[in-house]
Amino acid sequence: MTVGLDGPHKIETEAAELMLEKLSGNLMNALVQMKSFIDQHQCMAISKTLVFLSGTSSWSMEWNDMWEALRDKDNKIWGKVKKIQLEASNIIKLPFELIVEQNEEEETIFGGEKAMKIIPEYKRFPFQSV
Repeated sequence: MTVGLDGPHKIETEAAELMLEKLSGNLMNALVQMKSFIDQHQCMAISKTLVFLSGTSSWSMEWNDMWEALRDKDNKIWGKVKKIQLEASNIIKLPFELIVEQNEEEETIFGGEKAMKIIPEYKRFPFQSV
């Protein structure tokens, strides 16, 4: 069983879908802001947009389910990813990349006791099948 954004979910796919909804909302908000900036500064030549979302590792349970679903090539989840990509492309009308935070854990010794050390990792969100 996975703990999701709205409580326990028996199906990991549900948690992955909730994760993508949250990710999508944050991405669309960022792209709307960028589009507004671009429209106000039309004299600038912009060829690509980079969106960096930090703090996404705080969604750890859903985040892990989503990454696993993407690795497992879950068609339902990949369909939602493609929908997000199309919606985002329609907003920004420029090539864009999404960089997200995913924490890795590593065992370490702290004060003579075993502990887990969190190592932040930033990676490009895979809009193409991995």
